[in-house]
Amino acid sequence: MEEEKSSSKQISDAAAEGTGSGALAVDPTNPRGYAETVAAVLFPMGTNFDDAQRKDLFEHYKLLSQNSEQMATRRQTVNSFFLSINTALIAANGVILKETFSQTTPHRAEVLGAAIFMLVLGTIGLVVCKNWGSLVKSYSQIMAANSMVAQQLEKYMLAAAITAQQTFHGKQFLSITLIERNVAHTFMAIYFITVSIAIYLLWMWHTMPPQFVIPGMHH
Repeated sequence: MEEEKSSSKQISDAAAEGTGSGALAVDPTNPRGYAETVAAVLFPMGTNFDDAQRKDLFEHYKLLSQNSEQMATRRQTVNSFFLSINTALIAANGVILKETFSQTTPHRAEVLGAAIFMLVLGTIGLVVCKNWGSLVKSYSQIMAANSMVAQQLEKYMLAAAITAQQTFHGKQFLSITLIERNVAHTFMAIYFITVSIAIYLLWMWHTMPPQFVIPGMHH
């Protein structure tokens, strides 16, 4: 038991030494150098494993796979959450516009209220989308790190499923992260338009008569 503790401490110390000495200071655009750095930190005691150690590696691999599955589930939940919030904000803006400008002669105060609500909802939407994009990027980085560690572990196993998937995918498939961030950016564009309209209405409000006729609505 004491020997196992001593061995674990040696591994921890070696890993800490490798990290502290700048082992992770590599260029992320150099996949080979990055993989070598990950391997150096992951296996600080070397890679001459016996059967018991290989079984231990497999247990670590299973835990990593479970963690990746959990992260994928959380990522999907986060996307659903932000999509629901944005849908509600867009719907609220639509209701405000409809209620205000579906009238033939809206009152000046109604236009002011609509502009303020649109400005507030649009600003909230921009903040929400900014946070959404940041979270998507964070999840992508975590998943990429998990994948890199898993590929290093697979070098000492009978099968390398994740490495095979990465090799097969290559650049043939569109990045899920790119799709998710494009959705967030699309909502951001809508909110920019909403905020711009609100600012324009606020700017025009001082010159509006108490009650005015909307062009095209008067018969």
